[in-house]
Amino acid sequence: MAKQLVLVGGGHAHLEIIKNLNLITGRGHRVTLVSPTPFQDYSGMGPGLLSGRFRLAEARFNIARMTTIRGGKFIEAAACGLDPANRTLRLDDGQELSYDVLSLNCGSAVGLPAPKTALGTSIFPVKPISNLFHARQKIIAASRQKSERLRLLIIGGGPAGCEVTGNLQEMVRSENISADIVLVAGSRLLSTFPEAVRNKTRELLAREELQLLEGVHVSRLQSRRAELDDGRTIDFDIAFVASGIEPNLPFEQSDWCSANGLKVNRFLQSPFYPELFGGGDCIDFQPRPLDRVGVYAVRQGPVLRQNLLACLGKKPLTEFSPQKSYLLIFNLGLGRAVATGYGLHWSGRSARLFKTFLDRSFMKKYQEIG
Repeated sequence: MAKQLVLVGGGHAHLEIIKNLNLITGRGHRVTLVSPTPFQDYSGMGPGLLSGRFRLAEARFNIARMTTIRGGKFIEAAACGLDPANRTLRLDDGQELSYDVLSLNCGSAVGLPAPKTALGTSIFPVKPISNLFHARQKIIAASRQKSERLRLLIIGGGPAGCEVTGNLQEMVRSENISADIVLVAGSRLLSTFPEAVRNKTRELLAREELQLLEGVHVSRLQSRRAELDDGRTIDFDIAFVASGIEPNLPFEQSDWCSANGLKVNRFLQSPFYPELFGGGDCIDFQPRPLDRVGVYAVRQGPVLRQNLLACLGKKPLTEFSPQKSYLLIFNLGLGRAVATGYGLHWSGRSARLFKTFLDRSFMKKYQEIG
């Protein structure tokens, strides 16, 4: 009997499902992908969009086309409500979709203590990734209109903040832009990483145009000014917010959805509603907390694909077993990179080349089918 599968979001965990959509539609099931945009940008190449090393077309997947050529339906809209008891999904265009099985892969968003009127003009959250591309255009335009040095601010001292800082440094050099860059790192740069990784990153980012502030946080963000919790203020022309991410779920907290995301078991399935699944940054993996990094979402993809198909056919599910260690490579621009994982770390040209190889291999795997 044909059933209706709805996929919400086209992130890393859903790409493997979309790639193999014919395995589902070929069995007579109907599949609908819901996303606010027909494109899904790859976060791993986001910093390169800012520096200009990558073009936007190189760093995105055409998920709408990938879906429709495999017999699925694409709806360009955002989910705004879910009623799992009645198996209905509400969209911001007024539509209401019924489903037999639904999977969420909505990603994450940056918590933004800033006036919404400043978004896209002077303040750019690092997500969605396309913001980095648009910020580049904004900075170039501003540099042509302003005779004084540009004031660029990065809020957040985690991996994203470091990558934005390094790629801003590459951008201002390649575009011959006069700029001062301030990185407000919070308690300390890369606070959850080994000291050797922190020190190497500081060393690589150390440039005359960069002012690194540690032991201080942004307490209030206005359209052109940041207030610090030690009483100081920083005026800026463009600011990037990379101060932490949260699940991008437009649903209220409930027994089945916490502040950390959709609650799922070891099968990536809701323990409250067995026809509800999820992957990536928007889930709260109940067996143990997972870092919000792409490697988990990518590895959840094949398990989600198998389990969605199994749920449609009422067959046994496959368990997702997350690895305890993984490799992270920070792209710091200007040919610099720091790699860390499995108790090891290294930096330099080899780390940067390896990251480029991994990113392009991932893009090739899915772009060629779209």
